[in-house]
Amino acid sequence: MISGGPTDGDSCRAHKSHERRLEIHAVGCSQEQDAGPVISFGPQDLEGLELPHDDALIIKAVIANRRVARVFVDTGSSINVLFISAFEEMQIDASELQPVATSLYGFTGNEVKTMGQIKLAISLGSEPLIRTRRSTFIVVDSPSSYNVILGRLALHEFRVAVFIFHQKIKFPVGEQVSEVRGEQKVSRRCYIDMVKVEAHKAQRTHDGVVHAIQKEPMPIAEEPIPCEEIQLYSERLETLTRIAGDLPPELKEDLIQCLIRNRDVFTWSTEELLGVKSEVAKHRIDQLVDSTTGCERICMLDVYQGYHQIPLAVEDQEKVSFITADGTFCYTVMPFGLRNVGATYQRMMDKIFREQAGHNVEVYVDDILIKSLLAANLIADVEETCGTLQ
Repeated sequence: MISGGPTDGDSCRAHKSHERRLEIHAVGCSQEQDAGPVISFGPQDLEGLELPHDDALIIKAVIANRRVARVFVDTGSSINVLFISAFEEMQIDASELQPVATSLYGFTGNEVKTMGQIKLAISLGSEPLIRTRRSTFIVVDSPSSYNVILGRLALHEFRVAVFIFHQKIKFPVGEQVSEVRGEQKVSRRCYIDMVKVEAHKAQRTHDGVVHAIQKEPMPIAEEPIPCEEIQLYSERLETLTRIAGDLPPELKEDLIQCLIRNRDVFTWSTEELLGVKSEVAKHRIDQLVDSTTGCERICMLDVYQGYHQIPLAVEDQEKVSFITADGTFCYTVMPFGLRNVGATYQRMMDKIFREQAGHNVEVYVDDILIKSLLAANLIADVEETCGTLQ
């Protein structure tokens, strides 16, 4: 059992508020919880399994556009865990990690410090019954035979029904039921490896010094989903983007033509970032946290990665002034080092995508995920999103 982490908050106050909400909403349930197909398990779900068994449920999932093996489905974990070896192999920039104040605790009460948290897209199921959600993963530097522990946080978001004996999970996709079968052989291999890791994690020498033993390298993530590069402007070589290489030919061609029609939505250089009009969003500074200025407070890297700029209120621009050898300067747009910039940007994105959010789009700061229930709806959903961006 794993507890702790930023479960519905990352402070004692947030944890208490989480408990109080249960008392307030103890009676009744939402329409979303009531709706959906009936999920059931039967003898047909045992086909191909070796019985009897007591194996853990290990599945594959697509996380951050990578097919990841050795994903442990754990209803005893309050959070999702991404182990550092898998995190590094997935080639995610460590600068994207957000700090976590609350430690993790196992059933023995031992404390595990975390490296940070990150929101990643995770997809379960297979065509045409795929469901995608964004969920928070806690990155941990700890030896494990698993790459990921999928805890209650993600399982509840997908509304997953877990049946370990049948080695399956099932979840609703619209009015239908999708499923993911566990990998029984991999589960047994993981169990053996994990026992070895725990048994040989440390050994005590005659001088009383404990030396950690490095575990053998284990397969982390499978090969990335194949991609195909397409050029949106024939006269501009730098206008390349990528789409999944395993799309059906007809759908692939429709998607390419859709992107070409909407190619002016894409930004290829910083000069093309026109910014956000002040009537849409304007940032005001109520109180400056401190007057120091440095690399940690102003991160231009985010700007070059494609953020639209939110203008600062004119009367607040002098509050973000700074001195250099060449003179005194101030910002006319939000410096991304300010503490509350992320929340301001997210509010703007929620406002822009208010008609689509939760329906066919999920937005987290600068990451926009277009989600289509059916492949036939993909082009229309992309067109609608491009129209919103326009």
